[in-house]
Amino acid sequence: TISRDGKSRQMAFVGYKTTADAVKALEYFHNTFIDTSRVQVEYARAVKSAQLPRPWSKHSEGSSAHRRTHETPEERAAREAKAA
Repeated sequence: TISRDGKSRQMAFVGYKTTADAVKALEYFHNTFIDTSRVQVEYARAVKSAQLPRPWSKHSEGSSAHRRTHETPEERAAREAKAA
């Protein structure tokens, strides 16, 4: 995929006709290389899926960094009082 500024995000989504074809592709291509770049293959997951890893970005809902940057003054005071 290409980002808004025109640079490659170095990722892609590939669809297969059957689950068996997808399994074969994952087994064949996962942890292989294209030039010096390692290829990591994963199955796509639904947005908000419980299988998704915990978010870490301050821009991602559900991360502790997002919670800190979007907390109410009361929540911030309680967190700071607890830390002291």
